[in-house]
Amino acid sequence: MTSENTRVSWSDDLRASTLHLLRAPEPLPGGKLHMKHPSEGFGHFLLIDLLTDRYELHRHPSLSPIMFDSPEAIVAAGWAID
Repeated sequence: MTSENTRVSWSDDLRASTLHLLRAPEPLPGGKLHMKHPSEGFGHFLLIDLLTDRYELHRHPSLSPIMFDSPEAIVAAGWAID
């Protein structure tokens, strides 16, 4: 999926909160940051990966992971915190 063909209606506040948590992760229950997407479903990032600027989204259920270059690319692709 590319950001060019994704139209997402998340609020500005949710996009800003998503960027904040991806850039400066906080302790998370289970060590995961849970994400949602309007057409791709759900997934998560591992806290240990976020702390080292590794943006590998593990999609549910058991789909292949997606690698992103930056928090901005994640939000542009339509993902938000859940």
